[in-house]
Amino acid sequence: SALTVSPALTNARIDALLVQRFKMEPGSFERAVNDLVHAYGLGFGEGWLLSGSYEVHTATPAVDLARQMYDAMIGEIQRNLGSPLLSLYSIEELLIIASLIQAETQNPTEMAGISAVIHNRLAIDEPLGIDASTRYEIGDWHSPIPTIALETQSPYNTRRKKGLPPTGICAPSPEAVKAAFYPEARDDLFYLHGVDKQIHYAHTYDEHRENIRRYR
Repeated sequence: SALTVSPALTNARIDALLVQRFKMEPGSFERAVNDLVHAYGLGFGEGWLLSGSYEVHTATPAVDLARQMYDAMIGEIQRNLGSPLLSLYSIEELLIIASLIQAETQNPTEMAGISAVIHNRLAIDEPLGIDASTRYEIGDWHSPIPTIALETQSPYNTRRKKGLPPTGICAPSPEAVKAAFYPEARDDLFYLHGVDKQIHYAHTYDEHRENIRRYR
């Protein structure tokens, strides 16, 4: 049975999709992912699975889909192994970056630019300030984020904690993975999505504030 896993879905949401589609027991997909984590000695499951279209066996949809998404990610990693960033980052760190990029934009043309900003901030030990990682932790992708969630010292609170969150936060697309391994050459440290539906980059906070004034 054909199944499309959209980019930026979390493992929990993929699990819910399978429950709805195949009347599967809730939690089966997340358990299948945990089995892969243990079998291959992965650091985490969220972010190790590639979004896309898959042909799933209806008898064992959870195990089958988890394995196919993992195998697809291995193939995608192999296509990007020429990246010079592999001297600075582990593959798992780059997959976390890919999932952050995916959560920040669904537009493939913006991904390498957002990747550049993430890499530039990591290079100078500046917090990433990506609220999507907090949204992942609290499991709410739509409501305003409670102020208290942005003030905690949680490892997923990238406003306060420097560096990457401890796991990925969603299933990235092939384009997001490529962008993580091959960021654009730009020195910007900020970006925002404007009301004009464009992305606006800035190197300094003053430039970013001007972008906020003009485009928010």
